[in-house]
Amino acid sequence: MVRSARDAFDFAGHIAILGDFAKTDQWTDAYLEVRRRICNNHNVPKEYLYKLTGLLIRGVRHWNKGHNGEANALQSAWALTNLACGGTEQTTAIVEKDGIKHLANVFRKAENTELRNQCMWALANIACENQPIAEKIRNKNVFPKLIELLLDPSTSCKIVKNAVWFINRLVFDGSSSRSRINTEIATSLTEGLIKFMTSWNSGRDPLEDEPIFKDVLYTISELVYQELRHVPLIALNYLGFSKFLISKCPDATPGYTKAALRILGNITLSSDLSTLQLVENGLLDCLYQLLDKFDDPRSDVLIDTFWLLSNVAGCETPVSDHLFSHPKTHIFVRRVLFLLGGAKDRSRRDLLYLILNSFASASPERTSWLLDHGFFNGIEAVAKDAHRALYNERLWEVLLDVLRNGCEDEAFVHHALSRGLDEHLQIAAPVLLIGESYLAPATQVFAKFYSEAREKIEEATRMLVNVKPKRILWRHCDDELVPDTEQIEFDVAFNGELEHVFE
Repeated sequence: MVRSARDAFDFAGHIAILGDFAKTDQWTDAYLEVRRRICNNHNVPKEYLYKLTGLLIRGVRHWNKGHNGEANALQSAWALTNLACGGTEQTTAIVEKDGIKHLANVFRKAENTELRNQCMWALANIACENQPIAEKIRNKNVFPKLIELLLDPSTSCKIVKNAVWFINRLVFDGSSSRSRINTEIATSLTEGLIKFMTSWNSGRDPLEDEPIFKDVLYTISELVYQELRHVPLIALNYLGFSKFLISKCPDATPGYTKAALRILGNITLSSDLSTLQLVENGLLDCLYQLLDKFDDPRSDVLIDTFWLLSNVAGCETPVSDHLFSHPKTHIFVRRVLFLLGGAKDRSRRDLLYLILNSFASASPERTSWLLDHGFFNGIEAVAKDAHRALYNERLWEVLLDVLRNGCEDEAFVHHALSRGLDEHLQIAAPVLLIGESYLAPATQVFAKFYSEAREKIEEATRMLVNVKPKRILWRHCDDELVPDTEQIEFDVAFNGELEHVFE
């Protein structure tokens, strides 16, 4: 029989050697050859998978036994690291054979740097599989050792990088849903990472360390988000960390700045008091420096800057007043208008409308301030572009909130009517029917908005309540199916009883 390259390796023979305690003198070579085979090809034939995995884990378990214990454990951990890259079935085999327990035990206790680092790498690969597996690893008390390594000046940059990545994998546990780390662990882990960020110096070019710092910052950001009651105060005050970030952002690389802004933004989600402390630490000056530095509307840093400013604007009056009294706030308004005119990406558009909502919901007086600074142009741009965004529910939700709040201000109503906003909204009104959940709130908005002009109320209301889409055709847009507004057929039945409509 001609054997292919894939099955040329003698798994059965090596398993027989590793399973025979009479051949321990051959184990070191056997572990080495198995490791090389798995590193070259991550897949192990199913008929050998569980048996071989168990033997590799035994090699790790016996790390401190015999003359070649550490050497065998190193080759075994190395093989398991690559085995975990071969898919769910192979990772499951490691977990079911109690690999997490023994890898974690060696990681915590071994003094051999290379062996300890390899066990850490294997555990990180395993943690990427799913949330329950990451939780198993978190429960093995690995965080104290990880922080110890980060804070030890003698730890090599390579191990620091692997330790940071391992922590990152345990916090971002490889799933789409966020898990919740124990509050005590999250607190101590955040403190340890902050100590590392504010004290570690590799003596190299800072740009070479940026991937490490970014992973640390994103991990802290996630911890802040997960524990909004406790961790934000640590990120805010521990070792002056928030001041440290604010001072670094204006001159840092875009990648570092974006990661730092995520932490500051998540702190603002915790409370108005925390937001006020950030403002007092110089947050607004920092953000306005970033507005001067980044002018590309596609810049992630710019979008996150707007997000933070909108969070400040959404606070209660004593906090948000700091923003509106800042001499550079007019730059913020101009930038939002600029981006509204050219933004295409829906996620960015959503963020910009959240800014609109945060501003317009503050107070009638605040709305008048916005009108005086030309902010109405942004609302008008939304209405003009409504037909393109009918598949974006968030857009309409925020637009209607803006109109509701704006209608509380007489100046807003007069200004809107004089600019012809009613015409844009009448054209867009049938679009609201595509999402039935917006019918009732949209009707209320139109009733309020046209309170001074009965004919316009009736006209808009008829469109909202009586226009029924008869047939909706769909077209592809950015790899998604969206309603084609130019191809919708309508049956229009007029109902002249306005009072009945608004019962």
